[in-house]
Amino acid sequence: MKYIHIVQFHLLSGGGVGSVLTELCGEMAREGADTYIISLFQHEGLNFEEEINWAKETGVHVELLQKDDREPAWRILFRLRKTIATLAQKDDCCLFLHLKWGVFSGIVSTIGLRHVKRIEVYHSGYSRYRLQAFLSRPFIKHYIAVSKDAARQLREWFHVREDKISIVYNGVDISRIRLQAKRKQDDTDPIIHFTSVGRLSFEKGFKTPIEAYAKLRQKGRMEDTSYTVIGVGAQKEECFRLGQGKVLFTGLLKREEVFQRIAASDVMILPSLWEGNSMLMLEVIALGKPMILTDIPAFREVLGFSPLTDQESWRKEWFGIVFRKEDVQSCAHAMIQMLQSQEEYPEMSGKVYALADSFSTKWQAKRYLEIANQF
Repeated sequence: MKYIHIVQFHLLSGGGVGSVLTELCGEMAREGADTYIISLFQHEGLNFEEEINWAKETGVHVELLQKDDREPAWRILFRLRKTIATLAQKDDCCLFLHLKWGVFSGIVSTIGLRHVKRIEVYHSGYSRYRLQAFLSRPFIKHYIAVSKDAARQLREWFHVREDKISIVYNGVDISRIRLQAKRKQDDTDPIIHFTSVGRLSFEKGFKTPIEAYAKLRQKGRMEDTSYTVIGVGAQKEECFRLGQGKVLFTGLLKREEVFQRIAASDVMILPSLWEGNSMLMLEVIALGKPMILTDIPAFREVLGFSPLTDQESWRKEWFGIVFRKEDVQSCAHAMIQMLQSQEEYPEMSGKVYALADSFSTKWQAKRYLEIANQF
């Protein structure tokens, strides 16, 4: 069987679903599975030569369908159908369809093709997906939800039967991340380094900690600290403005350098408004870093903490501090409290590090292959 992942675009140097596919498909190929990643569209930051080199190293087949960024979508769908039809002539094909464009294109381009089955990978938070979910349901053999909350959304929002849903948590290649993250550390550095990584877009919530940190620095607080934000996105200019020169923005970095930056930081800030199963969190866990993060279901599910009560603005936990999403004052309190808890960093770090084995790519790849051959 051929295992084909279809996604709007795949970025080796990006986070999110790009990281999921990089980790997952590499492991599936190591398990001997004939694995493909098909990217539909061009994207800023996509270096396809880098993708090809990665494919040669891992054994994953990669293909970019859009040859020109002005090329219309119907041509890409036609090319996708031709590609899958050719593959399906020689072997059965299981399509793993990621995000809205992956689901739409995977269905439309394969209607009527034999020896093809479709599995939707639901990454959570599709609040405007009801019509597409309803129309696509007859064509989807099974659903993979990346968390319990994602599975709940499939049932409650889109009325998918429970027996058609399997929960498979995202995983990371723990050994590789730890190896790539290694670099000489300066143990004499007196500065406490806060770091965030991700797309500068609404759902990632970066405006809240950036504004909170800048205001604290304006008031003379957090003087012996730094805050670095790694990533690009639609809210870049607004984030720059809110940072008031107090926050360092690096732009997009290669994954290896991102891991090194995480390893060199003292505290990671994860301010997402929602997540499916955050790859960044799993990478942070693999490197054993204390965290300041938002009180959202996906983070609760992985770390096992209870929701904040109405009386709580923030709370200290075994891994760091939880604060209220989109609440600048709550985030500022969390930063101050974390700074005052420096002596607890080693204990927090050790507990976070120990959790990593529960989220391995090997287990994730095994489940994907089992589901593909079961349904």
